[in-house]
Amino acid sequence: MKRMKELEKQNTQLARLVARQALEKQVLKDIAEGDLWARPRCGAPCVTQYASSA
Repeated sequence: MKRMKELEKQNTQLARLVARQALEKQVLKDIAEGDLWARPRCGAPCVTQYASSA
C-alpha cells in the first residue's frame, strides 16, 4: 500500500510537470507567431495589440 501511495504522488507530480511544459510550449509558440495578445481561451474579449498603438 505504501508503494502505491508513492506511485500516486509521483504520478501527480509528473502530470503537473507535463501540464506546465505544455503551457510553456504554447506561450513560446504564441510569442514566436507574434500573437502576444491572443484571445483568452475563456472567451474574454481581445485586447488590442500593443504594437498597433505604437
